Formats: sequence, C-alpha cells, structure tokens
Amino acid sequence: MLGDLEFLYPTAVCGCVSQEQGVADQIDIIQGTLGKAFGMQGGYVTGSAAMVDCIRSFGASFIFSTSLAPVLCAGAIASVSHLMRSQEERRLQRERVAEVKSKLTARGLPVMDNPSHIVPVFVGDPVKVKTLTDRLLQNHNIYLQPINYPTVARGTERIRIAPGPCHTSEMVDALVEALVTEWIMLGLPKEMVRIAA
Repeated sequence: MLGDLEFLYPTAVCGCVSQEQGVADQIDIIQGTLGKAFGMQGGYVTGSAAMVDCIRSFGASFIFSTSLAPVLCAGAIASVSHLMRSQEERRLQRERVAEVKSKLTARGLPVMDNPSHIVPVFVGDPVKVKTLTDRLLQNHNIYLQPINYPTVARGTERIRIAPGPCHTSEMVDALVEALVTEWIMLGLPKEMVRIAA
C-alpha cells in the first residue's frame, strides 16, 4: 500500500503536515503545486527514482505536457529557497488562521473543525452557498469559492477561507463583518444542519 500526500494548498507556508503529525516516514509520494504559497505555476512529484520514473512513463498528463519555462523554474527555486530559511510566513499564516477562526466563532458562524490552514464555514445548501459567495463578491469585493458536491458530500456545502500571511487584522475584520452581514441577509443557520440529499 502506498502512502500518498497531496499538497493542493500552500505547502511552503503550512509546513509539511506529514512531519508535524509524525508520519513522514510513511509517505511514498508527495505531489504539490508551485502556485499559491510559492507564487509560481506548475507542480511537482517527489518519491523514489522508480516511482517518479513510473509516473513519468505512464502519467498521461505528464506525457502530453510541456516543461516549465526557465524563468518559472528560477522563480520556483527562489521561492522554495526563501521559504526553507524563513519561518515568518508560517508564523503569520498560523496567526491569521487562528484569528479568523476565533472571530467567526465569536460571531456565531458555524466554523468546521479543521487542523489545516483552511477555515471551512458550513452552509449546508448548494444554492445558498453560491448565493453567499456571489453576494460577498458583489457587495463587499471579497471572493470566496463555494465548495459543493462532488468535492464535499451533498448537504455539507461550505465556504473555505484560506487566510494568508499578508492578510492584516483589518482585512480579517472586514471579512468577518461581510460574512455576518450576508449570513443574516440570507437567513443562514448558525448551526451545522445537513439538508436532505
């Protein structure tokens, strides 16, 4: 059985979850993106030479893709090198995540438990979560992605907030106020009640 760890979110800023949880020695493959925290584009796969060769040989998306431009490779190397030396970005992101969770919870919004840097807020209805995110963009210039089936089970629709190290407390306050305002306007529940699928 293979241990696979997929980093779709900011690996560099979050730190390696497998190391934090003491299971790094059980991971055979790590795949991730060079976007978001690294500020570039593209992705990577790490593992044994045999595993990487197998992916290279049989992975359809790899076979039919082109390599990254040299400038993107240089940028990725610079980003990874910086984040290997710096802990400041991780510290700031953890502070912002704790702040967002605390302030949303204090205002009674249904923040779902999650150990990562993602702050999921339960809505429980596919139409309402889309309406909420549309209103946040239209009325407050805040973009959040609605998360629906098949990404999550029907009846567990949510928004996911990903606070970053460059967000300020003032930005967090504006987000919380906007969410509370729209939550009330839409009559969304403040408890996690799953709708019938």
